[in-house]
Amino acid sequence: MQERLEDTYTRFAGKTSPLNDSHRPKYLLSHLLTCDCCGGGYTLVARDRYGCYNRKTKGLSVCANTKTITRDKLESRVLARLRQGLIRADLARHFATEVQRMMLAAEAYNTPETAELKAQLAKRSQTIDRLLDLIEEAEDVDSLLNRLKTREAERVRLRSAIALAQEPIECPTVPTEADFDRIYIRQVSRLEGLLTGSDEVITANKLLRGMLGSVAVWPDEEADDGLFVEIRSSLGRILRADPVSENANGLPKEAILLGSKISVVAGVGFEPTTFRL
Repeated sequence: MQERLEDTYTRFAGKTSPLNDSHRPKYLLSHLLTCDCCGGGYTLVARDRYGCYNRKTKGLSVCANTKTITRDKLESRVLARLRQGLIRADLARHFATEVQRMMLAAEAYNTPETAELKAQLAKRSQTIDRLLDLIEEAEDVDSLLNRLKTREAERVRLRSAIALAQEPIECPTVPTEADFDRIYIRQVSRLEGLLTGSDEVITANKLLRGMLGSVAVWPDEEADDGLFVEIRSSLGRILRADPVSENANGLPKEAILLGSKISVVAGVGFEPTTFRL
């Protein structure tokens, strides 16, 4: 089985279908923009101009948003807001409090989990004893020996799980606003580095999609370029570890530590936050 899997991966490595290529992001804000008038996507509707996809393909009866904006202008506005910063002191304090609450709650659940594991271990031990009794009296013991090996392996696994569950959990350190700022600056610096490189738009787009929920656009004559633009995200998304990387290489120590805490509470207790451009 393993040889077949490895052979398949080798044969198809680097090969993509035309359909997959067509869905690959071509620009920094691909798959991030939405029209707030109808909920549809904001895509390139003309040469280097973003507009409402529903309005273009389905007409004014579906969406009356006829406003368009050049790709450069829209990208510049989003990047300017990111450089300005998205983390407010009140959000950082709330997030830190929630991180500590969830970590302490995880510690409180340690005892019931250990009790359940110990109950399972006792049952496995009883089964092993019965199998040993049967083996002593049976003539054909092959099948019984196989069952015994399986139950013994299960008992070893349960003992390891109990030992792990009984390890003391460190009282979580509450992250500070400065901790959050350092991680955020690191994320923006990573993005800046990607923007200065060649052929890095796909990676930069993945990083932005990991940090931001969506970027909403709607007509407003008093706004720049006649369009109001708003980033809709949450502190959990903004601070989450870089989704492009498969490991923590290159991230500062505080990002690794906080990343583990953030993963506990991501999506829990944090309402979407808006950032106007």
